[in-house]
Amino acid sequence: MRYSKFKTSLAFLAGIMLSAGGVIAGIAQAAETGDGAMPVQVLFTNVNVFDGTSETLAMDNNVLVEDNLIKKIGPSIALPSGAEVIDGGGRTLLPGFIDNHVHLVLTGANLSAIEGMDWGQIAYASVPVAEMYLMEGFTTVRDAGGAPAALREAIDRGDLVGPRLYTALAFLGGRGGHADFGTFSSEPEGK
Repeated sequence: MRYSKFKTSLAFLAGIMLSAGGVIAGIAQAAETGDGAMPVQVLFTNVNVFDGTSETLAMDNNVLVEDNLIKKIGPSIALPSGAEVIDGGGRTLLPGFIDNHVHLVLTGANLSAIEGMDWGQIAYASVPVAEMYLMEGFTTVRDAGGAPAALREAIDRGDLVGPRLYTALAFLGGRGGHADFGTFSSEPEGK
């Protein structure tokens, strides 16, 4: 697949996520609450499906998602009562990507600027970065240090746009490693 076609596919996925933002948030919330309410269902119609295992696209299909789980894929799926319908317009639908090592607070920032920020400013600077990851097709990211829990909670509530976020909170690493933001001096302490 050429890069431009791949980029177009990602842009479409981001567009679907944007147009279905409330639906996707509702699916995630229903799946996590397990309150016995009717399942949230979304039927994506008129899409080509990339499943991540086949070398070819499954052309002109429908995809039924129920409570954050893909239930059916096929050319003709009956519309469940109360389901949200999203017409893919013949574009490609693919699973969301997962990035296992991100730093939402460091993307595009320089470390000396971050040193002068408080946690509120750091969280605020992370908001557009979280949205950028989602719009690039990453539906889940693991932040290996830096993103505050409040950012994850705001995304989970649907207050902010971003991927599902697993965060380590603080950086962990050895002295002098890339997680060490301390200052060094050539003089030993106490002199």
